[in-house]
Formats: sequence, C-alpha cells, structure tokens
Amino acid sequence: MRRVGVSVLIGWALLAAPALGQSAVPPVVAKKQVATPTAMAQLTASPAGDASNGKKLFSQSCSGCHQVKSGSVAPTLIGVYGRKAGTAPGYKYSQGMVESGITWDAAKLDVFLAQPAKVIKGGRMPINVAKPSDRADVIAHLKTLK
Repeated sequence: MRRVGVSVLIGWALLAAPALGQSAVPPVVAKKQVATPTAMAQLTASPAGDASNGKKLFSQSCSGCHQVKSGSVAPTLIGVYGRKAGTAPGYKYSQGMVESGITWDAAKLDVFLAQPAKVIKGGRMPINVAKPSDRADVIAHLKTLK
C-alpha cells in the first residue's frame, strides 16, 4: 500500500470540504477575500517556532521562488517580519497584496502561509504551508532575516 503524506491528506480535505457542505477556509478568512486590518486583528499569535528547522523548511519549500537576496522570481524576504505587505523594492506585487494593509507579524504570516490565495485576492503565491508547527518554524526563520 502506498503511503500518502499529511499535506496530500490536508489538500484532499480542503478540496472535499465544500462538496460535503463544509467550509474549507477558516472563518476569519472565509469572510474576507482581501485581508483587512479588522480581519487580521482578530487573529492570535502563533506558537514560538524553531528557526533552525524553519531555515531547513524554507530551503526545501520556499527557496525555489524566494531567495534571501534580491533577484529571484518572488520578492526578497529580508526584513519581511514587521514590513508592510507589498512594499519590498524591486518586485511588482499584485494589487491585492499592495492594498491589503497588512504589516507582517507572526499571526498574519501564519494565516497567510496557511492559505495565501484565500487571504490575498489575486496574490501570486502558489503554495501553502499546511502544518501549523512548520509555519511557526518558517516564521521563526523569517524573523532572523534582517
């Protein structure tokens, strides 16, 4: 019997939930197509993560598009923690990202990394980080990029 990874099962659950009459999107995100300060303020802080493991996860999952230095397919993530969304120089962001009003902190990054397409309407990030502990670790790593 073939082993199925957790991310495949979560992906299936997200796809199947609407067919079963359930929302696949967390309530805070389901109400808003573009993140608003009000919706984002309702979030609680993420658990503390392991920056060392986050660096490994970043290398495995994020570095295909996001490089630490500029000149990659996606914007640089140096200084992303605490920065206003859509403002890093040298990258043309989607209108939804620019107009989101988000300033990246742990809670906002957590929700965005879980379901980026649901948080930022018209955003271009094609992947998500499904596992909460992995998101916490990646966020801990992002905090170190200054």
